[in-house]
Amino acid sequence: MNILKELKVIFEAENNESASELIADCFYEHNVGGVVLESPDEKTEEWGEDAILSEVYSVAGYIYENETLELIKTKVSARAEDLNIKIRFEIKEIREEDWAHSWKDFFYPVEISENIVIRPSWRKLDKKYKIVIDIDPGMAFGSGSHPTTTLCIKLLEQIVEKEDTVLDIGCGSGILMVGAAKLGAGKLKGIDNDSAAVDISRENMKLNGIKEKKYEVLKSNLVDNTDERFNVIVANILAEVIVELIPNLDKVSHEKTKFIFSGIILEKKDMVLEKMRKFNINPDKIYEESGWVAISGIYNNQDIKN
Repeated sequence: MNILKELKVIFEAENNESASELIADCFYEHNVGGVVLESPDEKTEEWGEDAILSEVYSVAGYIYENETLELIKTKVSARAEDLNIKIRFEIKEIREEDWAHSWKDFFYPVEISENIVIRPSWRKLDKKYKIVIDIDPGMAFGSGSHPTTTLCIKLLEQIVEKEDTVLDIGCGSGILMVGAAKLGAGKLKGIDNDSAAVDISRENMKLNGIKEKKYEVLKSNLVDNTDERFNVIVANILAEVIVELIPNLDKVSHEKTKFIFSGIILEKKDMVLEKMRKFNINPDKIYEESGWVAISGIYNNQDIKN
């Protein structure tokens, strides 16, 4: 039996969305996958009376090694002190085999638009949608409820055309790949540096009936192991990672590739926009929700040929 330790950081800050990203980054820097960000939510009619809602802002990660856990605690404490963030830690043991199932009490359908809904596979819907994205989050970050994900899918709904090739960088639990497939995309490729996310992305593609010949999911750091060119590229990751990624996107893009960048806190929007323009990506739409930003753009680099 494998035992994980759940390290949860509960916090209060002047800007809780920004603090959430900064604390999550402490986990990512130690290659911890399955990072969960929670914030107080309002119950919707879709959720039902038995919905369990978070009452606090928190970031949690699941760790095997005590040494890694202590290093993350030290880094979070230092960052919190520098930025005047009030924090407290909660640590508990959890069986890896039970982890995915323990999440199920917290997940409810998320309506993206009139046409699209994300549905945890064990929930029923009270209304019909053209596109239902069934999801079983398991151990990977990305249940579909976070604004960074919902904004991405709203942009995908506008951008994806029939038989587009789509690359999802930091695919998490595969929600964006499933959404793109159901919007008519052709070949799909997902990349994540967390092996648990890779496995669960594959499972969610199967859960939604996406044929195996249409997609590939692999463990990789950004685009290091990818040399194909795509019509649409999505990166729902940290703003700092997006800025690091953009200069390397020419190897996977053609002259009219469309991009979606998300996972960006409002304060870092201009940093990402500046980098996009520097590398010939013209910003198109900018969506904001709850302090988070998603940006679409179109490549305008005539030096790159199809």
